[in-house]
Amino acid sequence: MVVALGELALSPKVQEFATNLVKDVYGKVMPSKKTEEAADSSKTEPATLESLAMKIEDLPTRQELIASFAVLQAELERQHTASHRWLRAVVALQLAILVGLAGLLI
Repeated sequence: MVVALGELALSPKVQEFATNLVKDVYGKVMPSKKTEEAADSSKTEPATLESLAMKIEDLPTRQELIASFAVLQAELERQHTASHRWLRAVVALQLAILVGLAGLLI
C-alpha cells in the first residue's frame, strides 16, 4: 500500500496536477501584469532608469509575498485534507470488499 502511494505521488500526472494547482493559486493571489508585453518591449528598447524604477515598483512587497504564500499554504492544506478523505474512503471500500469476499468464502 505504501509503495503504491509512493508510486502514485511520483506519477507525472500527480506532479503536473500539483504544479498546476500551485500556479493557479499563486496566479490568483499575485496576478502577473502582461509579462509578455514587458518582455517584448525590453527586447526592443534599452533599459532606462524610469523603466527600471517602474519594474521595481511592480515587484511584490514582502507582505504581499507572505500573504500569497499563506494563501497557497491554506489551499494546499485544503487539498491535502480532501485527498486524505478520498484515501480513507478508498481504504474503507477495499476493506468492505475484502470482508465481503471473506464472508463468501467461509
